[in-house]
Amino acid sequence: MKVDIIGIMEEIAKKKPVKVVICEGWDERCLRATAYIIKNKLANIVLLGNPKKIEEKAKEFDVDVSVAEVVDFKNSDLKNELAEKLVEVRKHKGLTLEEAKKLIEDENYFGCMYVYSGYADAVAGSAIGSTAALMRPTLQILREKGKLVSEVSIMNDVKNGRVIFATDFSLNIEPDADGLAQITLNAINCVKDFDIEPKVG
Repeated sequence: MKVDIIGIMEEIAKKKPVKVVICEGWDERCLRATAYIIKNKLANIVLLGNPKKIEEKAKEFDVDVSVAEVVDFKNSDLKNELAEKLVEVRKHKGLTLEEAKKLIEDENYFGCMYVYSGYADAVAGSAIGSTAALMRPTLQILREKGKLVSEVSIMNDVKNGRVIFATDFSLNIEPDADGLAQITLNAINCVKDFDIEPKVG
């Protein structure tokens, strides 16, 4: 039976739209995705970046993102507040306020702290930058204490009419037996969130 994974994701999103902050709000793929999400009323979007640059890029790519909220993270009034909260999150690592203020200048740290502080529900990024550049602040700030975090990639197997959920290609290096078990459980729970009964291999 063919599984329409995009359709499932959209139906889930429509039931409870959330606010998503996109770290690289000026990127073409991010702008096109934002336009699609807005048009289909799937989520509320916050684009990080220079408002003028985002407006220019949107015109260049002929996409309408006018409904999206734009936050100029380099000049935001929230910078000091987020830096102070970041110090609280990372004080056990000896992070100073001066260091935190420098980190908040980075879109990924700003985006993660934006979610941590309750201004958005989720963060998306690494369209331009590396996965590591986003995962570092995500794990430092948003990770649930004591929980092993793993990744899940979704692939459409068009030839066989199925969807494959593949887990943890690169996040956890050389996990032990307990780690592998938790990674598997994380993937199972992810699949079940799509109302799909997983077959584990």
